[in-house]
Amino acid sequence: MIADGENAATEYTIGWEPQPGPQTRIKRIASWIVTSGVKMVTARDLTRNVTGMRGLGARDIHARVSPLVAAGWLLPYQPLPEYNTKWAVTPAVARQFEARKRDEERRKAEWRAS
Repeated sequence: MIADGENAATEYTIGWEPQPGPQTRIKRIASWIVTSGVKMVTARDLTRNVTGMRGLGARDIHARVSPLVAAGWLLPYQPLPEYNTKWAVTPAVARQFEARKRDEERRKAEWRAS
């Protein structure tokens, strides 16, 4: 799972066609982080804003966020992951994906319009 997260986070190629699997879930979270421009992510943010995260409990949220933590995108606020409900977005994410953010916003708008 960590390798999947590292690939999705570092390559960051988002495809909006519905595809099952962990890569798609990680990409949806990564896309929301980049396009929203947030500096902090909470479990509540994820369940409200990321497709497929609604109704998930803490354990499932941690399982889906952990590849992005391992890839250096997110830093947990709490030292014990099972109690963590908030993560800091590393500044490098915004810098590295600034152009991608614009492309992704355009792609999402086109996807919603279709």
